[in-house]
Amino acid sequence: MNDVVHRWLDQVLAPYAERARIMRDMEHVLTEYHTLRPRTDMFTYDDGRCVLLLLLDGTLPVPFRGQVYQIPVHVWIPRAYPAEPPIVYVAPTQNMVVCRGSCVGPDGRVRLPYMDAWERKPEGTSLTELLRECQTVFHLEPPVMAKHRENPARASPAPGTSAADGAPPARPPKASSAAGPPAAPSPPPAAPERPPKPAPPAAAEERAAPTPTPPRPVNPGIAELQARVHAKLSRSVAETQDAVNQAMEHLERLCGDLERGRPAMDDEMQRLRVVRDLCMVDAERLDATIQQAQQQTAELQARADPDVDHMLCPTSIAENQLLQLMAEDLALEDTLYQLGRALYADQLPLDRFLKHARILSRDQFMKRALAQKIAAGLGWPTSPPTRAPHSSSARE
Repeated sequence: MNDVVHRWLDQVLAPYAERARIMRDMEHVLTEYHTLRPRTDMFTYDDGRCVLLLLLDGTLPVPFRGQVYQIPVHVWIPRAYPAEPPIVYVAPTQNMVVCRGSCVGPDGRVRLPYMDAWERKPEGTSLTELLRECQTVFHLEPPVMAKHRENPARASPAPGTSAADGAPPARPPKASSAAGPPAAPSPPPAAPERPPKPAPPAAAEERAAPTPTPPRPVNPGIAELQARVHAKLSRSVAETQDAVNQAMEHLERLCGDLERGRPAMDDEMQRLRVVRDLCMVDAERLDATIQQAQQQTAELQARADPDVDHMLCPTSIAENQLLQLMAEDLALEDTLYQLGRALYADQLPLDRFLKHARILSRDQFMKRALAQKIAAGLGWPTSPPTRAPHSSSARE
């Protein structure tokens, strides 16, 4: 679709609500069907309303009996599209007439099962699929046919004229399929009858009294064999007829089940098409996300390793003081743990252990109290100080 048509559609689609959907469907249709052209025209509904609608005018290529025919159609796009399906009409030319069928009315209105499914679930439908359904139905039941043309009969010569008058005799008209059977040729004139010659008396007596031939007697064995063959054939025909009737009943039941299950299958097909479209959209999003993640991973791998000491930076003086207090608290905790290990290893006397433990514990308590006070001032949740497992085991 070129830029001129795109700008024109953008102007005429102002009254429509789903302009983006119609523009996308029009682009697909005009790309696939080059024999259709968009324009606007007034459409009159059955209740008498006249609305200016978008119209696809042109022909659909339909293969039929080894040849491709161009079927003229009008596809109207209603204002509520895609909530309402398009309105399709067969538009015959002056040399065509509409053929009424299962999906085409006498006025040329096309009503397909795909349109009924469109009204139930418009999400999984498209204008291109509708035109393909029209091509399939038109291939099975052509919606138009050419008008019959009657050849005018040639003028016959006036009575009393002949070829001797200077004009050639008129040829008889050609026989057509609509005409009746050709007239039988007139028989040639009969020759004059002659009286028969008198026959001799002896020959006349022999012809008058022929000798009858006696009938041949029937063979009883052959008659019995014929009766048995007839009975056997009658039983075989009856059994075959019963089997055929049962098969026909079974096939009729299967046909009825298939006809009843066809709406469910159509509905399931529409649902699967919607699921397929959603899966394709999700797959595209997933591919885009994977590509973005791979790109970010490559960028992170190309960077240098960060400094651990600069990973955590406070944003205020109070947070910096709180960070220092927590570091000193953990250092004191480790010091008390090492003092406990030295006491158990008899490397430190008890009195010196108690002296240092008392000083360090008092210092740790003050730092923890100050840290809780700063956290409360910042509005952070405070929790009682906890000791590491090795510290508690050292105290024991």
